[in-house]
Parts: sequence; structure tokens; C-alpha cells
Amino acid sequence: MNLGNSIRAYLKIFKEPFMDEKGGKVFEWENNNRVRFRAVTDKIKGEGDNFHSTPSDELIITFYSDRNLKERMEFKNPLVKEYYKITKQKM
Repeated sequence: MNLGNSIRAYLKIFKEPFMDEKGGKVFEWENNNRVRFRAVTDKIKGEGDNFHSTPSDELIITFYSDRNLKERMEFKNPLVKEYYKITKQKM
């Protein structure tokens, strides 16, 4: 999976990330196999080493998938939840 392509596809549909209660940007999606994913980014706070350079001031701080879980991941973003609910109804 290419995380960058998935985030760009998310932004094409939803235009902006969902902001969580801690200020992180949440990107959520479901692939063609109905596996759900979540990536969260946050601002770099100047902590850690200076050996890694990034073109952005944000880092992926968590990545999650329900691929191997018995229960489905619940989307945090209500717009994403509604989008996939409607998409499934059309199938």
C-alpha cells in the first residue's frame, strides 16, 4: 500500500483531514477489500534528532488497520462514516 496515494485519494474526496481532540489530523479510508485504515499526523514539536529531514512540518504519528481484527474499526470522522455507509448502499 502506498500511504501517500491513499491520503491524496482521501483529500480528493473530503478536501481536508478530520481534526481530533489533540489537534492531530486524521485520515481514514476503506479499500476495495473493505479493510479500514487510519493515519494520524501531527506537528513536529522540535523533539527528537535532527538527522532526519522532511519537506513538511508534520509526521505520521500513528497508523492503524483493522485487517486482522474481528471487529471493524469505527471511523472517527462522521463524514467518512456517512460516505462509506452510502457507498455500500449503492453496491
